[in-house]
Amino acid sequence: MDLQLTSKMRFTLALTFLTATFGLTSAIVLPRDGTTIPACAASCVTNADLGDCAATDTICLCKNPIFVSNVSQCAKDNCSKEDVGPALSAFHAICTSVGIDAF
Repeated sequence: MDLQLTSKMRFTLALTFLTATFGLTSAIVLPRDGTTIPACAASCVTNADLGDCAATDTICLCKNPIFVSNVSQCAKDNCSKEDVGPALSAFHAICTSVGIDAF
């Protein structure tokens, strides 16, 4: 079986891998544009309610208001004042990369 991954899928898989290992660093640098997710917010993506979306479906997740709200609130609850803005900006960049204006 030959598995072909689109660039969006590779990006999502890279983000998922980096998010799972966030405890090893103070921040996660996203490969596509160098955006950094502060470590305080990295688990917000993996712990948020996905609703009917697959964890690898970035478009669906970014269109899901419950997911967006959960991730935003998690960042606000877990990050310092200095890190909330960069965290939300990073999440916004992820959604913008797939054509969705969220966060």
